[in-house]
Amino acid sequence: MAGHPRGCEDANHNGMKKDKTRAYCRRCRHEQTFVRARMHHGVHLLFSILTLGLWAVSWLSIYLGQHFRPWRCEHCRWHKPEFRAGQEKDGPKAEAMTGRGGLETVK
Repeated sequence: MAGHPRGCEDANHNGMKKDKTRAYCRRCRHEQTFVRARMHHGVHLLFSILTLGLWAVSWLSIYLGQHFRPWRCEHCRWHKPEFRAGQEKDGPKAEAMTGRGGLETVK
């Protein structure tokens, strides 16, 4: 994609479910949309069985990456969103909210 900054690919290009929220991005220096992909463990379990456990190494590395750096800025791919007052990263209150500051599930 010529002319597009790195990390501007469509959030829905692979059909995975993603959570979205708005937070301050230190690299972009203003509020941006951050996304968090949800892992489909069933698919990884199937691949691990079919490859006699070899896929489990990839599954573990993907899981650890999503666990330690779950949120990514849609614009620059920065992994440390700063949630301002009134915003929560996780929890039932944030997941119940939608729109600005809350989580929105997209597919």
